Amino acid sequence: MKHNKIIISILTIFIILLSVGCSNKQENIPDSNENVNADYDSLFQELEEKYDATLGIYALDTETNKEISYNADERFAYCSTYKALAAGAILEKYSIEELDNVIYFEEEDVLSYAPVAKDKVDTGMT
Repeated sequence: MKHNKIIISILTIFIILLSVGCSNKQENIPDSNENVNADYDSLFQELEEKYDATLGIYALDTETNKEISYNADERFAYCSTYKALAAGAILEKYSIEELDNVIYFEEEDVLSYAPVAKDKVDTGMT
């Protein structure tokens, strides 16, 4: 009886493996990602020059599997996730006394999304 269960189990696994091999194959989509990247590289370079910035871009069209990437192998600070690392690096590099130094800046140095800094142009910040 135990021998029959083993044979049935092996046959079941064999049939499953055969049926997987007979499944419908996915539609082959040609890989034209390099052409897509070439079309946009010059535009991305223009943006970098215009804004004196470095772009890191990756996009995937899930319907066609086309990808666009630019500087995809470089690392970038992403949103606020970088703030804790930057604060840690500053705390490691400078003493408490050095962090008490007042830093003065001009109004044109203040970014539009820095509400605290815009009120401290005259007094500076530590």
